[in-house]
Amino acid sequence: MSKVEIEAVKAGLSPSEKKLVQILGIEPYIGAKTVTISGVKYTCDPFDTDEVKRWLNDFTTFLAPYKKEIDVDQGGKVKTRLKPMSNIGALLQAKAPHIFVAGQIVRKDTSWGTFEGYMAGADMMGFREIKPTDIMRTDDSTETANTTWEFSFAADDDYWIGYGSNNTTAATIDKYIGMVVVGVANLSDSQVVEQIRFKIGNVDYPPAVLKPALTLADTPHNIPVKPIPTMIIKPRDTVLGKAYSSAAATNELVLVGITYGRGQKLTNFAPTSIES
Repeated sequence: MSKVEIEAVKAGLSPSEKKLVQILGIEPYIGAKTVTISGVKYTCDPFDTDEVKRWLNDFTTFLAPYKKEIDVDQGGKVKTRLKPMSNIGALLQAKAPHIFVAGQIVRKDTSWGTFEGYMAGADMMGFREIKPTDIMRTDDSTETANTTWEFSFAADDDYWIGYGSNNTTAATIDKYIGMVVVGVANLSDSQVVEQIRFKIGNVDYPPAVLKPALTLADTPHNIPVKPIPTMIIKPRDTVLGKAYSSAAATNELVLVGITYGRGQKLTNFAPTSIES
């Protein structure tokens, strides 16, 4: 977008929406043509005014809900804070700029249509939380989506995200979805996984250290989650994940972030086939 077009998008926002843009820190990414996230350069298909409005509303309503806290200092200056309702919400809000621009990156070179948010129609673009079927695969010789985050990790190095024998073949992301991963958490009572690392396409990301232990099972309402460097995974990207564990055990590691895609694909409960 040109500077004039960017200013037109901002001018179309209400005062409360403009305030939300500032609080979430997404203003630099409105109308962006190219961005660099975690050292990787991307091109974008910018959201228009209505799409920005929808993103703001649905992100703070469905994905990272909050309550407003208003403070008034001794001088009478009013400050508004958005207090997340969970630790995952806090992480998503902290990563809001990357999540916002990820949608514009994922949409580039696709024909998903207008961004309609959480309630997107079948042929339009929407978003939701990441599900295991988006990225987890079975060890079948034919690439098959897995419906659970649960995985039996071997001691020391082990392939984790991939398919085939020992999950050593990189998974291919469906052509109708893409995602932005900003954190990881553990659904198991006993965590053995100490480090994870990813290769997305030709980009190798450094290991993320998952210590101290991340345990969700005993704190369901205020979930502990480990932030990791933002990873943007585009449609048809290949992904290979490895883990380093202190012992052999089954853990459920959850990738925290947002999946963008066509509405029809996003609303499928448990797809097993991958459209590439």
